[in-house]
Amino acid sequence: VDGGTTILTGANTYSGGTTVEGGTLTVSGALATLGAGDVTVTGGTLSISSGVTNAIANTAALSISGTGIVNLGTGINDLIHGLSLGGVALTNAGTYGSLASSATFKNAFFAGLGVVNLASTAVDDADFDADGDVDGADFLTWQRGLGLSGGAATLAAGNANGDTVIDGADLAVWRNQFGLSAVPAVGAVPEPTAVCMALTALVGLAASRSRASRRPSN
Repeated sequence: VDGGTTILTGANTYSGGTTVEGGTLTVSGALATLGAGDVTVTGGTLSISSGVTNAIANTAALSISGTGIVNLGTGINDLIHGLSLGGVALTNAGTYGSLASSATFKNAFFAGLGVVNLASTAVDDADFDADGDVDGADFLTWQRGLGLSGGAATLAAGNANGDTVIDGADLAVWRNQFGLSAVPAVGAVPEPTAVCMALTALVGLAASRSRASRRPSN
């Protein structure tokens, strides 16, 4: 949008981003959306009317800069995946809105009484069985969950990076974290070779003691 007024009242399914450079883009109607892509406002106004349930996709980022304004109607609480204000990417999860809103973080790039809700950034975690370490059992969990998507792609099913699908990217996280404890240990984690050598030494010591116990006494 680069001038004038455009009103969206229906569910839009386009996958590309939405950019407002001037004029006013109004999203109105319970099912009205801005598609699946990121939303960028560098000038003019993006206005999300009261009653809209999910104008910006939950997986999309909102960027506001220049003279851009996002006007959020009363009752709007739109979950977003990323937020940039004035060229600065924000990482604090919580609600953002105008100076007059009830948002945790208030900013002049917003108007109206509604808020956007910035989701917490997922932290890579390959401890799928939550037993405190990343090991072969977690690999088996990933293997069983490979290909799951949407709501089925949970951490417990093998989703290490918090996206919407269990795939090779989650295996890469498992590889990087293999052998690590979920809670930082006091000492270094031994290398697999060192563990094998230690086990071999213990077996040898046990065998030596067994032979010694069987020697006849003089």
